[in-house]
Amino acid sequence: MKTIFRRPDSHNLRCDVWGFTPSHGPALRIRIHRGAGTLYWLDFIGLEYFSGPTTWKGAHIFEAPKDRFNSLVNELGISSENIERMQPALYHIPAIKGNNISATTTVEILAINHVMTKGDV
Repeated sequence: MKTIFRRPDSHNLRCDVWGFTPSHGPALRIRIHRGAGTLYWLDFIGLEYFSGPTTWKGAHIFEAPKDRFNSLVNELGISSENIERMQPALYHIPAIKGNNISATTTVEILAINHVMTKGDV
């Protein structure tokens, strides 16, 4: 699995879905922060699928295993022609909902590309 983002304190960072743009190739913006200031912005371009809460704790972001990618593509009915043309990746983020360590979920994002930029902190 290819890691997209990880720091020693990733498990203490928070993520918020900050915006969604449906036009011009749908995009999803996630804000990664520790408090008031934004550490990073993570934009997913060519969004095909999103599943998860809109805010969570944990910012270890990696590409999902190939078998989960194939399973999701089949579930969504995306043609192999579109997969070859777009070459999307499925990103996984283990997430803790609220402060309840036992309430975990996996955020899934299927997108063509991602771009990370530094925030204001």
